[in-house]
Amino acid sequence: MLWSAFSIVLAGAVQSNQAAYVNQPTVVETTDGGRTWHAAGSPCAPRVAYLVHVSRATARRGWVLCEGQPGTGMQQKALYETRDGGRSWRAHPFDSPGYGQGIQFRSDGHGWLWHGRGDFRATLDGGRTWRALPVGIPEQIEVWSASFVSDSIGYAIIHDNDHGLTLRRTSDGGLRWKRLRCLADCRP
Repeated sequence: MLWSAFSIVLAGAVQSNQAAYVNQPTVVETTDGGRTWHAAGSPCAPRVAYLVHVSRATARRGWVLCEGQPGTGMQQKALYETRDGGRSWRAHPFDSPGYGQGIQFRSDGHGWLWHGRGDFRATLDGGRTWRALPVGIPEQIEVWSASFVSDSIGYAIIHDNDHGLTLRRTSDGGLRWKRLRCLADCRP
């Protein structure tokens, strides 16, 4: 099924007396500003369908990060790219520590991935290769959310054990970050 104006992921959890399990998340989309929603295709295999992150750069090009059940600081992950609106998907070899918190890609293939208990990574080639950015120390300084408005300018909410929850800005694609303001639990 083709992606269109907007995509989102919903995950469902079910508890029982004997075990807890999670239904496979469903990628849904809307073409009318959110009045109605319908299921869209997802490339995630059941082993990595515990949580799904979607980044759509254009109507035709997008990425899905599929994650398995988390445990002991690790989580199985699979990264897929579509160039035809979700009709077909290409897997990119991917392995990283930590729990995926989010992804964002731009139409030129520049992308970012941030982890809890892991690092903050960038790619220049649509996810085929990744490099760690010099922000983030597991369980000390972690990116909670990020958004890039261009290949160089981005904003992130970063939790730092020494300085609290801060809003930071980069103008070089994530190599250096300037603290703009403290949002909570502020310390000098």
